[in-house]
Amino acid sequence: MAIVNKFTCIIPARYKSSRFPGKPLVDIEGKSMISRVWHNANNADMIERAIVATDDERIYDHCKSEECEVVYTSSDCNDGSARVAEVAEGIDTPYIFELQGDQPLVDSRTIDYFLNHAREDLIKNPAIDIVQPFASATQGQVQSADVVKVAVSRSNKMLLITREAIQSEYRTLGLYLWKKATLLNFQNMKVTDYERAEKCHLLRFFLNDLYVQGVFMDGEDWVEVDREEDVLAVKKLIKKI
Repeated sequence: MAIVNKFTCIIPARYKSSRFPGKPLVDIEGKSMISRVWHNANNADMIERAIVATDDERIYDHCKSEECEVVYTSSDCNDGSARVAEVAEGIDTPYIFELQGDQPLVDSRTIDYFLNHAREDLIKNPAIDIVQPFASATQGQVQSADVVKVAVSRSNKMLLITREAIQSEYRTLGLYLWKKATLLNFQNMKVTDYERAEKCHLLRFFLNDLYVQGVFMDGEDWVEVDREEDVLAVKKLIKKI
């Protein structure tokens, strides 16, 4: 499979988040979170096209008003990756970059850094199915069920993930470079009681023997917006930049 130089980015965004309803539209220093995420992706050198994928009219209309490319998806997507897969099916590309819509601090330089390293890993090892970044975890993050912890091998291959408070020292970040074929097959893989209990669809990677390569990133201050109180932390970090 030929390795491309630029990637299509799909950003899943839903309104009905159980922990923070409406979070894609929350204002962060004068700009909505989803607009920040889309523009960061669109400005990255390694992104050819950035698309928001949503089933919500409010998010769709807002993205249109912000001149962000956006498409409708069905309302029965169980997770963000399912929403991304629905859009990816109609795009002729061997790889798909999934960027979660709650990542307002992931700027274009961070995206380019990750995709450059992910591309290098795929060239070295064609067996890789997915590349995902990971970063150091604070003790507070280790204890938080909102944060997905990860254990990695010496070669940064991801071995397991969990929301439980394991002392792995690392946490995952919500960016994924998929082989498109793997992404489409992923949706047909069985959802287990284990996955439901942890509320983490990424467990399906490991339960189905997918090869997940990690890319270490310096992201101890990297805040993902899981809850409303995370917005204040993001605003403080943006003011420091």
